[in-house]
Amino acid sequence: MTILLVVVLDQGPLGVLVGNFSGTLAVYAVLLAYRRTQLGLEFNTDVFRKMTEWGMPLVPSVIALNAIDFADRFLLVRIKGQHELGLYAIGMRISAALLFVLAAFRTAWPAFAYSIREDNEARRTYGFVLTYVTFFSSWAALALGLAAPWIVRLLTTPDFYDGARVVPILSFAFVVFGAYVVVVTSIGRVGRRGSNWIITGIAAVIGVLLNLALIPPFGMTGAAVSMLLSYFVIFLGMTWKAQRVFHVHYQWRRLGTAAGTAAGLTVVGKLVDGGLPLAIALTALYPLVLGLAGFYLPQERARIGAFGRRLLPGRA
Repeated sequence: MTILLVVVLDQGPLGVLVGNFSGTLAVYAVLLAYRRTQLGLEFNTDVFRKMTEWGMPLVPSVIALNAIDFADRFLLVRIKGQHELGLYAIGMRISAALLFVLAAFRTAWPAFAYSIREDNEARRTYGFVLTYVTFFSSWAALALGLAAPWIVRLLTTPDFYDGARVVPILSFAFVVFGAYVVVVTSIGRVGRRGSNWIITGIAAVIGVLLNLALIPPFGMTGAAVSMLLSYFVIFLGMTWKAQRVFHVHYQWRRLGTAAGTAAGLTVVGKLVDGGLPLAIALTALYPLVLGLAGFYLPQERARIGAFGRRLLPGRA
């Protein structure tokens, strides 16, 4: 439908919107027919009440998160103009590759997290999941940040090459967002989501103020930094609340090592003009540098060694 409306009928942005909506509507219609015996036409007031009690406190938080996500572009185009917004949009699209993966994780994670019935096991699992999400997302942010100049050259024209400058900052902003997704689950586990909107609302206000302060002198870089700091405020606020209602022993040293090492290697890659080979090398070296920094636990090192021996049986 999108191809038909945009390419054949030349409907532009309206064709994109209608095409996406039509695809979703078609899937919904098929699923509705397929599950008709399960769904029926009943209205269960008890289920509706529980759904409302669970979901309504999330609405203000979602509004605040959307304000953080779009305030930078809204203010950037008005303060710096459409060209600066175009550059920023290129950087955002490349960084969104990480956000796309985190969106899939965000969909699957709550169902798994809430399925763990025993609280101590949940605490242990949540701690390790935050560490591993930070590890993999930091590695991805490192790769995107270092490879951004070549990705931009592959996808755009010279007028938009400068958009690569904001990719490292935005990528690490999404690393922090992924950590927030893990931490906020603790609050949902105990049903204490009512005040989440205060934290996200404060972060949204701070984000708008940061954009107003940083965009005039720094342009799109200021907008990217504003998003990073806004997500960090949300993460800190939600962690503070989550630890009060459902305390988890998060592995803070390992978290700092994973994110800090990735950020450090990104800085090295930007300061040293080694081209694409250096970017690839630094990305590949990330897990090795973490090993030298003492990131891995003994059981993790044993599993990595066993995996390596399976890959290279002749060297076992």
